[in-house]
Amino acid sequence: MISDDKLYEVLADLIADRKKSCTDAFTLFIKLYVAIVGGAVGLAIASQNPPPPAYAVVSNILVGIVAAVAIILIWDAKLGWWKFRESQSRIVKENAPNRSYHFPPPYWWPTLVGEIAMVVCIAAAAILYWMFNPLSSN
Repeated sequence: MISDDKLYEVLADLIADRKKSCTDAFTLFIKLYVAIVGGAVGLAIASQNPPPPAYAVVSNILVGIVAAVAIILIWDAKLGWWKFRESQSRIVKENAPNRSYHFPPPYWWPTLVGEIAMVVCIAAAAILYWMFNPLSSN
């Protein structure tokens, strides 16, 4: 059987990993978005002829997919954080009520502020790209 202290340590590591996963998903979105935008701008200014209209459609779809995947990864990481944090709080409360450390159950607010900001930035970036796609002929 695993000791309470070891279980607490494992849960603390899992919580930290889930929090890092949120920022990793956002970082991945930024890298892929910059690559798509840079490629689109490069194609738009590199040739004398306008790029085929299909390029604009493909880049719009790619930005949408990258944004959707990043949002899903952020949501999944936050949900995992929530579950592990809930378990940590319950275990500490049940098994160590008189210990010096105590963790209240998780709350959605204000713990979601960072993830909400990430999702808003991702959505805004995707919408702005769709509006001002350098490959579209508008």
